[in-house]
Amino acid sequence: VGLTFLPPVAKLNGKTHSTWRDVGQWYYGLASSRRQPSPEIKQKVAELTAGASTTLEKIQRLASFVQREVRYVAIQIGIGGYQPHAAQDVFANRYGDCKDKATLLASMLQEIGVDSDYVVIHTDRGVARPEFPTVLTFNHVILAIRLPADVPTTSLYALVDDPAQGKLLFFDPTNDMVPLGSLPYYLQDNYGLVVTPDGGELKELPLLPSILNRLMRTAKLSLSPGGVLSGDVYEVRWGSPAT
Repeated sequence: VGLTFLPPVAKLNGKTHSTWRDVGQWYYGLASSRRQPSPEIKQKVAELTAGASTTLEKIQRLASFVQREVRYVAIQIGIGGYQPHAAQDVFANRYGDCKDKATLLASMLQEIGVDSDYVVIHTDRGVARPEFPTVLTFNHVILAIRLPADVPTTSLYALVDDPAQGKLLFFDPTNDMVPLGSLPYYLQDNYGLVVTPDGGELKELPLLPSILNRLMRTAKLSLSPGGVLSGDVYEVRWGSPAT
């Protein structure tokens, strides 16, 4: 994780008691301008997506690049605990924290015509509560990718069908072990604030099917007369634990 939240102001929009929309408007104003692509980003997107036959394949290639080719390094000075670095800087340096990696991926997705929203979230389930809107309950940033209507969703389990925004695919660019379509266990069934130009809405992220959250361990052991335990342990994992 790479988001340090400290109280930036005593009030949001002049209100003593903020709403989730207020929190979202504040973060959108702070972060939205950081997505501007550089010529180098545009060139890299063209290179990575060359030969891809579908929009989903393009998204997968860009997501994999940010996961694995951009190192996680958190440098937070002043407002940097809240505000991402510019996408072009993250790309040039090839490192950044969670909000930096989300920003770079959002910038790259724009180049293939796919929109995305920041999602501020906490890596411990239950910290963010619907009845208590505040920036203080978040320590991580991921993306909600707005999937075009023609993208097949059969293998995409981290999906929410939103009446206003359509199909939202939640994805964590920081975790380099969990592929597009899945979610780390700590983000599943967790509340995240989806940040949009109109503000923000707290949404519950999906809980993936049990077959994708499964670990089976069997053991055949023997205890010697001398008290030594020995044997074999066999372990099988499915889903993100396997990845």
